[in-house]
Amino acid sequence: MKQQLILIEIILTSILVGLILTIQFVNYPGFEYVGSLGYSAFHKFHVKAISPLVAPLMIAEFLVCALNLYLKNHSLKFGLLLLTLIFIIWLATLVYSMPVHEKLVIAKDDALIKQLVLTNWIRTGGWTLRLILLAFFSKK
Repeated sequence: MKQQLILIEIILTSILVGLILTIQFVNYPGFEYVGSLGYSAFHKFHVKAISPLVAPLMIAEFLVCALNLYLKNHSLKFGLLLLTLIFIIWLATLVYSMPVHEKLVIAKDDALIKQLVLTNWIRTGGWTLRLILLAFFSKK
């Protein structure tokens, strides 16, 4: 059971890393290439399409990480580090990403798009670091 739960955490984090890398390098920079006229509709589509995909994965990642810590599948320090990274990712989402998306739904703003790309590095780095830590330092 221990190995399966650690593997599930690695798989969830891997999926989230794939999604965030796509968002960081393709989606968000691509916002600048959409014309102002259809931008609001495009952005609403993006948020509506990506949220139901990412949100359940983020919740599952948190729950599995907390369960692995509770069951001592991770050492206390390692498990707390992994949870801290999740909280940093969630905090960056709530403090930076969501407010910018709320403004971008109204109208295109190149400065906000640049801010979104820049602040999204927090989430990109957090998930990438989680994956590296899980892949190389989890109890096997």
